[in-house]
Amino acid sequence: MSNRDWLRSSKSNPCPICDHTDWCLVSADGSSALCMRIESDRPSRNGGWIHRLRDSDRSRRDVWRAVRRIESVSVSKTDWLGLAKQLHSSCSSKGYAWLSNRLGVSERSLRSLRVGWNGENRSFSFPMREPNGNVCGIRYRSMTDAKFSERGGREGLFFCPTDLMPTYLLVVEGASDTSAMIDVGYPSVIGRANCTGNVSQIVTLCRRLKPASVVVIPDNDVPGIDGANRLIELLPCGANLLLLPDAIKDVRECIQSKENAEWLAGQIGIITNTKTFTNGSNEHVHTDK
Repeated sequence: MSNRDWLRSSKSNPCPICDHTDWCLVSADGSSALCMRIESDRPSRNGGWIHRLRDSDRSRRDVWRAVRRIESVSVSKTDWLGLAKQLHSSCSSKGYAWLSNRLGVSERSLRSLRVGWNGENRSFSFPMREPNGNVCGIRYRSMTDAKFSERGGREGLFFCPTDLMPTYLLVVEGASDTSAMIDVGYPSVIGRANCTGNVSQIVTLCRRLKPASVVVIPDNDVPGIDGANRLIELLPCGANLLLLPDAIKDVRECIQSKENAEWLAGQIGIITNTKTFTNGSNEHVHTDK
């Protein structure tokens, strides 16, 4: 459908999925909704998730609300925090060293994200979190770099809850880019599960944290940049887009060159009015405020 085939939600025509009156869209023929808050298995490349409205009379709001109940996310009985802790304790020092070398990030940053090891599928685990820090799912990365998730979980964000601060917030793509930003000296960082996902979770987190400055750093491709711009439009606070140099694919690749890593840290410092100071491991951030 083209843009003109979608109607924006309003007080008189709220979203049939989340019942809010802003941000979301409903198709003109009533067959689909594009919800910016409730996830489905059909992420939109422009942000949000597509939901099918399954009824012959799709123009009636009471039908839409019935669909909302059908599409609601079921509650998982898995103890995700317990599973994340179990996997984390199963990762050996050799495992951290191997993954650190593979990704080009430090063992310290991997440990701060509570990376673990699943011996059954021989993959490293990365906890995914809700905005309040609760673990809601597990993303795996195999030794051949294949990525998949533990069944029954929800897609969430990659971050260390105790490291987030209201001074600034960085938004990147993926767990490894999150690790890379920690290595540069900026631990108040969250990683999206993909370039268009987690919109409602990031909005909620920003409302809770109220960061003074938000910087979104996407992968250097069209989907990543489009997804970042869409996210910035929807955030409740002001945000800045920081694009990587043309020859650099993503944040992780950027930090693997000392010159590019210093450039990245400098750009972030200019935007957020913070600067890193190195003591051998880039563990600290000094704020000028």
